[in-house]
Amino acid sequence: MNLIENPKAKNASPLGLSGVRQHGLSLLSLGAWLGRASFSRELFKKWLKDLKRRQLDVKALNKALSVSVAALAIYFTGNSAIGIVNTKKLPVFKFELSGKESGDVFQEGSFLKAASYYLEKVRQRDIFQLGPKKTEDSKEEAAEIGPSGEILEATQHLRLVGISWSNDPDAMLEDTKALKTFFVKRGQMLGDVRVQAIFKDKVVLSYRGEETELR
Repeated sequence: MNLIENPKAKNASPLGLSGVRQHGLSLLSLGAWLGRASFSRELFKKWLKDLKRRQLDVKALNKALSVSVAALAIYFTGNSAIGIVNTKKLPVFKFELSGKESGDVFQEGSFLKAASYYLEKVRQRDIFQLGPKKTEDSKEEAAEIGPSGEILEATQHLRLVGISWSNDPDAMLEDTKALKTFFVKRGQMLGDVRVQAIFKDKVVLSYRGEETELR
């Protein structure tokens, strides 16, 4: 019925389909692609021309960089000055003892004694010899008591024969035990006995920190 009433519709449909096919083929044709490429190339050329017209202002850029460098220099200079001022204002700590002398810093309940006690012990001790340091009183007492039995026993076989006096004197000592005579100077050793000093009329011998004389 539709074909009888509208005979043109039968012929219109094939023509429409052919038009769509031709349009689709034109999109995929070589000419269409060449046209698009030409359009893109022209668009790119136009963009390059616009870019050349908008060249950077070198002078303005240099001014901006100069201002930035000056600002950074002022910033670092200010920080350095502030740091120097702060170092001069460092706090000073003062330590004060609460009513006690500096030597007696130990508490009363401590088992340690006052520092003055240990300092006094150090003063009384001779670092070059074992035992306590010899004071003037102890030396006088030793002189009054005389040489000990040890040094007398160590030097009992030595006898002064003579002294040759000069700037560097010699002493002649006889060993009665070994039946020998020795010419000695200051500092020389005879066994464990040292010749401590030589005078015009005597020789001083030392043995284990003690001294005795031969005349």
